[in-house]
This record gives sequence, structure tokens and C-alpha cells, in this order.
Amino acid sequence: MKWFGIILVTAVCIMLAGCAASPSAPPSPPAGGEQPQVPPAMPQVPGNNATPSMPPGSQAPPAPQPVAPQGKPDLQLQSITIDNSVSLYKISSGSITNYNSGTAPSPATKTAYYVDSVLIGTVDVPPMQPGATSTAAITFTCSKAGSHTLSGKIDIDGLVDEHDELNNGRAISFSCTE
Repeated sequence: MKWFGIILVTAVCIMLAGCAASPSAPPSPPAGGEQPQVPPAMPQVPGNNATPSMPPGSQAPPAPQPVAPQGKPDLQLQSITIDNSVSLYKISSGSITNYNSGTAPSPATKTAYYVDSVLIGTVDVPPMQPGATSTAAITFTCSKAGSHTLSGKIDIDGLVDEHDELNNGRAISFSCTE
């Protein structure tokens, strides 16, 4: 049990980037004048790995998701929806939901929305706490029958310092009928 305690303390010290002693200072001998003993190296056993086995029928835990660095918002356009069928020259409505997946509040900003890369309008996005969403109604008119793309991008001016600037947009396809 004595060796286990020494190995555990050594492993903890290594994980914490060293113990209190400086790297250049020699280790101090234990009380009573004994010289410290170093445990023998553990032999490698073929086919033996350190990964614990899981009980049959269990699932591995989900992989950790990336987290925004402390103190930064991460604005995302979470969803774009169209409420009804889209008909030529008729006003269609939908919504845009914005999300702050970061670890800090975000200031107010704007989301732009487009049909086939043509700017249709912008919506105001209020300040959001981490984990908060904000949904805004949108309207647009289709002037050509066929397949189209409705897209949006939050923080269109790039004024919010975010964890990830590349996840601010989203797009969906829709059909416009005569």
C-alpha cells in the first residue's frame, strides 16, 4: 500500500506540473536519515491497456463538446423557419432564432436575412446571456418560381468579439410555386 501512495502522490504532482520543490532542488531525504526507495518499473504486458472495459450493454459517454473560452459569447443562427407554403408574389413569413452558446453575455446586434444571396432585411437581436435564444419574425416575397435559398447571418457587422466567427450563419431551401 506504501508504493501505491507514493505512485499516486507522484502522479498527482506530475499532473499539477510539479510539486512545491523547484526542478533544480534535490529531493529532501525522508525523516530518520533513510534513503528514498524508487519502486521498480511496471512491466508492460502484451495486450494489456489502461482503458477500463465497460459492462455489456452500456454505452460510452458522449464526447466532450467544445466550450467557448471563459468570457466570450458565441453567437449562432440556430434556426430559420418558413411558416407556410411560398407562392409567387405573395408575402411569406417565418422566423429566425439566434443563440448565444458562449460563456459570456453578448451585446445587442443584428441578423440579416437573404433570399438567394439578395439581402431582404435585418432584425434586431437584443443582448443575450449565455445559453439564451432570441427569435424574430421575418417576411419575404418570392418573385420567381422554383427552388430558392433562405439564409441568415447574425452579427452582420462583425462587431461582437466571439469564440467562433464562422458559425454565425444558416440556410434552408424552399420552393416557390405559381
